[in-house]
Amino acid sequence: MSGKTKQNGPVKFILLPAVLYFLLDTPARLSGFMNLPGFAGPKNFLPATLGLLLGPWSAAGMCLGAAASSLLAGDSLKDYSAEAFGIIVISVLFWILWYVRASRPFCLKKGRDYLRFTAIAALLSAVSGFPGQLLLGGVTWMETMFSYFSFTLFVGVPVLILVTSVFCLHPVCPAAKETEPDIEAVIGADASNLEETNEKIGDFYTAHRMPFRQSFATQNCLEEFVVRIQGGTGGAPVTVRMYIRDSVSLEIAYLADRYNPLQRQNGETEEDLLGLLLIRQHALRASYSHSGRENHLYIVI
Repeated sequence: MSGKTKQNGPVKFILLPAVLYFLLDTPARLSGFMNLPGFAGPKNFLPATLGLLLGPWSAAGMCLGAAASSLLAGDSLKDYSAEAFGIIVISVLFWILWYVRASRPFCLKKGRDYLRFTAIAALLSAVSGFPGQLLLGGVTWMETMFSYFSFTLFVGVPVLILVTSVFCLHPVCPAAKETEPDIEAVIGADASNLEETNEKIGDFYTAHRMPFRQSFATQNCLEEFVVRIQGGTGGAPVTVRMYIRDSVSLEIAYLADRYNPLQRQNGETEEDLLGLLLIRQHALRASYSHSGRENHLYIVI
């Protein structure tokens, strides 16, 4: 995971899954979605998906969300216990089993990635069904396995591809599996090495036979934000980390008083904002955060 994410700590990885699980589970549980048992439904794609994206901490959050939803629906402790077992088994063990042989953070790119994903999903879905069989007399092992396996494949896989490949979210992974950025640089106050960084971007795209148009867009985006940041902060050095996949993830950090380059500043005209508006129009994601004098900008194009 990127340094920015690590700073947020495990609390984020508990609260977010708890809220997502509760919001997705409660309406389906209360409405009797497709006459499925309480443990089944669209929520069943979350354990594998959030486990791979956010790591083992997500299991605690999803168990909290399931507990709140179960209380609201008036389900028994046995129902909740069987559901919590499935959440923990799939979310924690999926993360562990995936990284036993993986050499990089989670992604689905090649055929063997999909085969591994399907095999692990089938195994853990099968294991998750046993508590339901033992504790809930009317629930069969096959029902539980099919619910987890089908929702993981048909909902979880598209979500994982969208989040990791298109929006370039860096999944939580063991420290040994973390990958270095494709391009990393510190651009000084006079932007003297901006041209050198742009040359690295061009060389990377050329070496990997990627579209020149995308290379040009990435260079323009970097140049626009470096100029805005250094102009608005009095020349603060800018640290750039770039991950180039199907989309380009651009992480920019700088030490200065709070300055958001995504916002219009006093005295700027429409012409001054033209470059920024074009970037924001085509960006898949653009966000800014700060803590004290640490400013972080995250762009996906």
